[in-house]
Amino acid sequence: MTTTFQPSPPQVAQPKGYPMIGHALDYRLNPLSFYRQCAQYGDFVRLQFGPHPVYFLNHPDLIKAVFVTQGSSFMARAEGRESRFFDPLFGHGLAVSEGAFWRRQRRLMQPIFQRSHLADYGDTAVAQMQAQLDTWRTGDVADIRPKMTQVSRQIVGKIAFGDVGLAHLDSLETVLNAALQEYNNRDRNWLLYLMPEHFPTPANRRYHAAAEAMDRWIYAAIAAGRHHNPDTGDMLCQLLKVQDETGQGMSDRELRDELVNVVVGHDTIADVFCWAWWQIAHYPDWEARLVEEWQTVLGGRSPNMADIPHLPCTEWTVKEVLRLYPLAWVTGRVTTQDCEIAGQPIYTGENVVMCQWVTHRDSRFFDHPNRFYPERWASDAAKRIPSHAYYPFGGGPRACIGQGLTMLEAVLLLATIGQRFQLRPLPGQNLVPYPGPSFSLRPQHGLQVQILAR
Repeated sequence: MTTTFQPSPPQVAQPKGYPMIGHALDYRLNPLSFYRQCAQYGDFVRLQFGPHPVYFLNHPDLIKAVFVTQGSSFMARAEGRESRFFDPLFGHGLAVSEGAFWRRQRRLMQPIFQRSHLADYGDTAVAQMQAQLDTWRTGDVADIRPKMTQVSRQIVGKIAFGDVGLAHLDSLETVLNAALQEYNNRDRNWLLYLMPEHFPTPANRRYHAAAEAMDRWIYAAIAAGRHHNPDTGDMLCQLLKVQDETGQGMSDRELRDELVNVVVGHDTIADVFCWAWWQIAHYPDWEARLVEEWQTVLGGRSPNMADIPHLPCTEWTVKEVLRLYPLAWVTGRVTTQDCEIAGQPIYTGENVVMCQWVTHRDSRFFDHPNRFYPERWASDAAKRIPSHAYYPFGGGPRACIGQGLTMLEAVLLLATIGQRFQLRPLPGQNLVPYPGPSFSLRPQHGLQVQILAR
């Protein structure tokens, strides 16, 4: 691997754009290709989206500056139609809040991601997955993405709300599907995109109605928990107990927003398994290593958190999938005060963007960057990867609070499925990463597989 990690000179390059709209059209036509082309101009590129300048950064040192060393000069959320569109869903949860309020909520949320709780969440995930696998039949052909989406929503419903979440799973699915459909409609249609976010299109009305229906049972569950809070182990139960330094707990609205943010963030994990089985099927020698690991460590029993240190090949597989197909494929920040990155001034209100899809496939930081090669995550090899060249969960204080849960769940479920079944992609498929409304890189047309007994 090359050892030259210095960013290109801080002179800012600017690709040619169009009058008035700048680079907006090129981005909307194919955002992944657009950012890869931007990287050819250097590590620090100035773009123009209408009247707004945006700086594209593509080097670990620059990314670290935004996340860590200059992190106090940036906030995570830009005001715009996209952010306002999701207000009925996200509210003011960690993903979109800022400042002192964000710091308070982060501290209050941290205990529910402690190791002891993660172990319980992992057991819940495996139990839900085993129940789903009991319905699979060898020889069946299916699109694996909706199957994994269904079970991932069952898992997060149970983890976040306990049995109440499972009882209202249809409501969770309705609001998530409605939000993604309307956002996708707006993303594909410029006329809809330019309309106010509350314009009553049929899909938008379904979205708002679904969000209101979800809120009704969530607030009812919060009220029931406040009146009688048994130690059920779910996130709602735990959050009802937390208090800040003044002895104040979360309000009903704060509880609702944080739990919904957990649910929405969890929805992308289904894509991890699509890409994992697609890659595993193309590397039979690696699949053989995985099967040997599962047989040796688990011997047919269900995995749990204590098994993670003994499942390195499974963990490397997940890390490599997240390198090639990161759940969050692009990350943006907005300056809250004038600052400098690599000697270049960025002024208050301007945006920077970092694209995991591009950085994770940069040959300066990864050997054979477009190849599925899980062994790169073995300890000695992984040490040679520069900090912030790999950031599937963001970085700095605002790194995804649920990254430990995501990694744990992905490793446990991959082993749970793989012990019982082989998933063989049908021939003739060409999986194209689609940066769609699920906020992750999903296979645009799903993944058709034949389910075979192991």
